[in-house]
Amino acid sequence: MRDRRTLAKLNALHVVQRANKSSAEARLAAAKEHQAAKQEDLRSAGKRTIAAEDDWAEHVASASFSPLHARHFAEVVIERAAAEAAAATELRAAERRAARSEDELRKTLTQVELGKRTRQKVARAVARRTEEASLSELADRVTRSWTRA
Repeated sequence: MRDRRTLAKLNALHVVQRANKSSAEARLAAAKEHQAAKQEDLRSAGKRTIAAEDDWAEHVASASFSPLHARHFAEVVIERAAAEAAAATELRAAERRAARSEDELRKTLTQVELGKRTRQKVARAVARRTEEASLSELADRVTRSWTRA
């Protein structure tokens, strides 16, 4: 009987583990999506920085060069380069979150697999004991019917 109670508890635990697995998969998908968005932000920031650098270089090379405008263009380049650096930092943070989510998913999958194997082992033990009990009962009936005859 103890094995049957254990099996019932393992079945309940398996349901919880499957829910944890689904949750871990959802967190990983969200982390990957966030990472992709941050990659796109970094690409966009890089393009804006290049455009600002091109505007600055074009102004410096033009015949109507103005130091005041050149300073403004330089400030824009610096501002956009800082935004690009911030986007790169955010991307690295998103990559770390995605890696943690992958690790968490692997851990959860391992726990699910271990629980599944344990549950199968206990289920086999319960089935074996049930079969042994029924065979023993059948053997007792046969023995009683032979002793009566």
